Amino acid sequence: MQRSRIVATQPEHGGKACGATTQENQCNIQSCDKDCELHEWTKWSNCSAACDGGNMHRVRHVAVGAIGQGECPSASSTKRVNYMQCNTQACPTVFTTSLQTMQCEAKFDVVILLDGSGSLRTAGFKAVKAAGEMLAKAFKGSNDDKKPETGSRVAALLFSWPRTWSNYWKCLKIPDKGTEPPNMDTTCGLKWVSHFTSKNEEVATKIKNLAFPSSSTFTSGALALASAELKFGRSDAQQIVVVITDGRPLSVGKTGQQARKLARRPNTRLMWVPVTRYAPKSRIRRWASKPARDNVIVIDDFKTLEEPDTVTDIIAAACPDAHA
Repeated sequence: MQRSRIVATQPEHGGKACGATTQENQCNIQSCDKDCELHEWTKWSNCSAACDGGNMHRVRHVAVGAIGQGECPSASSTKRVNYMQCNTQACPTVFTTSLQTMQCEAKFDVVILLDGSGSLRTAGFKAVKAAGEMLAKAFKGSNDDKKPETGSRVAALLFSWPRTWSNYWKCLKIPDKGTEPPNMDTTCGLKWVSHFTSKNEEVATKIKNLAFPSSSTFTSGALALASAELKFGRSDAQQIVVVITDGRPLSVGKTGQQARKLARRPNTRLMWVPVTRYAPKSRIRRWASKPARDNVIVIDDFKTLEEPDTVTDIIAAACPDAHA
C-alpha cells in the first residue's frame, strides 16, 4: 500500500527540510495459491448389484475451486469418492426351463453390442448370440411400444468392420454438409438388430437369427452408434451399454475415446464382457464406468459365456432390483 503527501510550504531562510512525502507498507503477504474446498459427503448410493457383491458409493463435490497453484483431489481420489461392499450373498443358480436367468423389471434403456469378428469362429459367435438373447429376455419390457413408460427397453447392435480400408475411413468421418452418410450395415459393418423397443422378446429372437459376419472388430464405431441411440433414451430411465467382445479393437485409441465419452454421460453405465485371454482386459478396465469391478465381467471361454449363470452375473451387476 502506498500513500503520499504534497509539500504545502517550502522551507525558507534556513528552515528545516520537509520530511518524507511517501510511505509504503506491505499487505496481503499470504500466498495467492489456495486449495479447493469440498462439500460434505453425500449419502450412500443404492447398491450397484442385486447379489454376488456390489458397491455403494458416496462422493464429495467441490464447493470452492482451487486458486492459482492450489491443489484439489481428483474425482476418483479417495478424498472425494468412497465405496462400500453390499449384497454379498450369492446369486441363485436354480431356474425353471422357461426362466433361465435372473430378471430385471426396473426401468432401463439397454444397448447390447455384440461382437461379430472372425476370431470368434462359428462356436464363439453362437455363444455371443446365446448370451445376447438371454440378456434381451432378462430385461423385462412392457411388450407394447405405445406404452414404453414402464419396464426396460432394449436395443441391439452387431458389429464387425468395413470390408475395405477406404470404407473404414468413410465410416470414421462425419459426412460433409449435403453428402450422403455411409450405410452403417453394408459399408461400415455395423448392423442394428433393433433400435429401442419394449418388445424385448422380439429382440431376442432377432439376435438368435443373426448371420455371422466374420470380419474384424470396429468397436469404436459400435460405441459411437450406441451413444447416438442413447439420445432417444427416456430421461427417467437408467441407461446401460453392454459390450460383449473377444478381441482387440481395430483402433484402440478411437475405442478409448468413444468409451470415455460414453462413460462420462450422466445416468449411464458402460459395462464390458471380455471373453477369452485375447480381449484387452487391462484397457477395458480403464474404459468401463467406475468402479471397474462392477462394470467388467471377465469370461474365460465361450462355453462359459453361453451359460445362464454367466448372464445372471451380468444382470445382477447391472440391475440392483434383479430377482429369480
